[in-house]
Amino acid sequence: IDVQRVQLSQLYTQLAGAPVEGKLEARQREGGRIDFSADLRARGGAGAKAPRDSLEGLPIDRVAARGNWHDALLTLSELRIDAAGAQLDGQLRARPAAESGEGTIKLVAPGLEARVQADMAPAKGQGQIEAKVDNAAALQAWIEQLPGLRSALAGLDLQGSATLQARLTGGWQTLQQRLSTPEQPAPRGTAEPTLSAQLVAPRLAWQPESAAERWQLRDLHASLDGSLARASIELKGEAVSPLRQATLALQGNGGLERARQWRAEIAKLEAQVRPNARNAPAPWKLALQRPWSATVRSDADNLQIQGSGSTVVITGPVPGNVRLEWQSTRVSRSGPPERRALRLQTVGKMQGLPMAWAQAVGPGTLKEMGVSGDLIFDGEWDIDASERLKAHVRLARASGDIRVQA
Repeated sequence: IDVQRVQLSQLYTQLAGAPVEGKLEARQREGGRIDFSADLRARGGAGAKAPRDSLEGLPIDRVAARGNWHDALLTLSELRIDAAGAQLDGQLRARPAAESGEGTIKLVAPGLEARVQADMAPAKGQGQIEAKVDNAAALQAWIEQLPGLRSALAGLDLQGSATLQARLTGGWQTLQQRLSTPEQPAPRGTAEPTLSAQLVAPRLAWQPESAAERWQLRDLHASLDGSLARASIELKGEAVSPLRQATLALQGNGGLERARQWRAEIAKLEAQVRPNARNAPAPWKLALQRPWSATVRSDADNLQIQGSGSTVVITGPVPGNVRLEWQSTRVSRSGPPERRALRLQTVGKMQGLPMAWAQAVGPGTLKEMGVSGDLIFDGEWDIDASERLKAHVRLARASGDIRVQA
């Protein structure tokens, strides 16, 4: 069949663009096999006069496919789509009656190369994703010129590179069942779905339109490994701006305990912040002293976060250690959006806050006032904040003295 100047919007109103030309072929062979092929191209440039902020305007330049249908097996030996400056190539095999299939798809777009390979069935399967961003600025420009995605990245002005590798095991139906009834174990003989993913960003910079500082991530490493019920996570990296420099190292785990209930635990958390200057003082440091966990429950109109007690120690560029210790903390949100109520309940204490830290936070403040000393403060809080605030906060001298120069 020769296709001549067919306007797709006349076949389906949600499609738009230039007229389509090309060939469609289908032949029945011996044994009932049906071979088919298609090669369609947009005449005179795709997406002409299409709405910019609608998926109707996706400029498709070419669609080509070749394959066959035989013994309930659909085979696409060749699939190619050229659209919006990107190219998608693939080979697929699908068994509709068995709800299974396998294939490989490769996407090349400005600044991006991605490859997806999968072999999936209801009760078993595996898949791999490899993505490499070698030019984040080019990728952002490409995404924002797609219909409906002009503000998708909110003008972040991205620059840099990153890679993602992920591997999934388990059947698609098994994964669906585990999401709906996570408290029930997987059926006997059925493998638990698992995911292993690693994200590496040697350098990735961004600056929101409203921000004065441009931030750059350096040597970011993030990994996720485990099942839906329990997966471990690790994150470490550095963030740098013209004014500040920060590092973070985190280890934890989490998972879906039951429908609409997640649990997370942070086993290790270390963070540092310091000025980004040649002769900068020692950094501010925060370290988690014992694991902290939280349970999150949600439904249509309610959200509850129950956090465990824990302790952190903070040190700064001047002598002193501040210890923050809190008991179980609860945050809740209830009611429909027009009558939403928020509540925070937290109890804890602070030990060892040096008066000298005020000098480190605001240089010259105490000295200019003629105030000095080695005063140390302890404190405590008991807060129940909702529509009405109930709070008890106390800050008291623990040791040391204060000196005032008249």
